Amino acid sequence: MPAGILNLTGRALRIEQGADYALPLTFTQDGVAYDLTGVTIAAQMRETVESTDAVSFTITAAAPTTGVAIMSLTAATTTAITYTSGVWDMEFTDAGIVTRPLEGITEVKKNVTRP
Repeated sequence: MPAGILNLTGRALRIEQGADYALPLTFTQDGVAYDLTGVTIAAQMRETVESTDAVSFTITAAAPTTGVAIMSLTAATTTAITYTSGVWDMEFTDAGIVTRPLEGITEVKKNVTRP
């Protein structure tokens, strides 16, 4: 599965600092649901491609046989993000083969309300 660009209405993946984040995704290949059973999925966000610090998304296969997964971050994780823009990608490891189905840029909206 080659890399796709996730472009939400012409904008970056928008993360709101201090809030939980969840993005449901449905993977297909040639119009057919991509079976995620046995697939290891990893996704990270960094300020730049070269940055050593990474934020790892939690990936949950919500309905593996129909290709549905949820990519998420907790409020505690988004609170700790210090930059306002970055890059991200996702990798599948399926039967020892690594592919990158999605990649893109991120926008982190700083929060105003704090405890």
